[in-house]
Formats: sequence, C-alpha cells, structure tokens
Amino acid sequence: MIEVSFSSFTRYGPKSNSHKVSNMCVNTETFGIVDRRFLLGLITHKALEMITQVFQSHDLSKVKFSNQEMYDCGDKLVKNCLSEDDEMFHRTNNSVRKNLRMAKQMLLNNNHDFSILSVEKVYKMRVNSNLILTAKPDLVLVSGQEIRIIDWKTQSIANTRTDNEQLSIYKMVLEEHFPKFKISTFSAYLKLGSWTEEWHTENYKAELLEEIISVHRH
Repeated sequence: MIEVSFSSFTRYGPKSNSHKVSNMCVNTETFGIVDRRFLLGLITHKALEMITQVFQSHDLSKVKFSNQEMYDCGDKLVKNCLSEDDEMFHRTNNSVRKNLRMAKQMLLNNNHDFSILSVEKVYKMRVNSNLILTAKPDLVLVSGQEIRIIDWKTQSIANTRTDNEQLSIYKMVLEEHFPKFKISTFSAYLKLGSWTEEWHTENYKAELLEEIISVHRH
C-alpha cells in the first residue's frame, strides 16, 4: 500500500548535502532543521494554524481577535526559530506581522457567511487497492452546502502550475468526503494582498488521477 501525502512541509526541509545544511539552513525549536528561504512561510502558516484553531466551528462574521494577539503568536514563533542577533530576525519578524495582518483582513472580509470547518486536518482518499491520497489543506470553511478550501501563500508570484495542481488535489479529496457540497478553492497571497479563486477544468479529476496513478505505478 502506497500513501501519497500532498502537504507542503516536505518542500521546506534541507537538502541532503551536509555542508549546505550548515550554510543555508537553521536548526529551529519549532520545525527542526529547515532551509532559511522557507522560514517566513513556515512561521506564517504555523501562526495562522494556531490562531484559526481557536475559532474552530465559529462563524467568521462573529470572530474577533486583535492584531496584537496575532503579533504575540508570530513573535514567539520567530524567537523559537531565530536568535535576536541573527541577521534575519527583525526582517522575518516584521514580515510575519504583515502577513498575519493581511490574512486576517482577507479571511474576515471575504467570508462573512462562513464558519471554520477544519484547520490543517488530514483528509484521505483511496484511489485503488494500492494507493491512498492524503491531503492537508491549510483551512476549510463551510456555509450551508458550500465549502471553501483556503491555501495561504507567502510567495510574491501567483498562479503557478504547482499551486493549481495542489489545490486541485485538495478539491478532489474533499469531494470524496463531502459529495453533496459545492467545493471551491482559493489562494490567499499574503504578500500581494490577493484573494484568488482557482479554476479547475471539467475533467480535472480524471486527468489528475491518471497522472498520479502513472507516477506511482510499479
């Protein structure tokens, strides 16, 4: 049995080359050894996970939390990852705060009638007797018979093929769990301040399954 996980964390780990690990990576209390380039994204995602989990099942129109509460969460994570004399510390801390402010604004402004269904929850889908897909969306919202999958993005370039493919996989897996719901996917580009609904072709599911099965066929 093969279980294929579509979670972004594995992309953030260090390369196997040990001398590169010491130069390009940092050993953090929260995430272990990670590539410094991805530290901002990891901290932002973790802070948003911690903040939104508090409001599980809450109606977003009634959710209230201060910027300072978010900052305290983000600041603590930064301090767990970088020493204050690290050249990246202040830049990372400021960027995390900006990302959290933007996430709050986009989440509350664009989803008035929705509540939080799940945060970083694992959903599984059996493709065949030999293959299971595992998806872990950042955030899933629900309103009536409509579900929204939210993917937080910290990069400054939107609409890459990888992003669309990842959200298509999330959509496909959740459609197995919630067959009577209309499911949409959204990328929240925090640096750009862009809340984008992703587009999926009519045949996206068949095409994805064919590709996934082909890649993992023995």
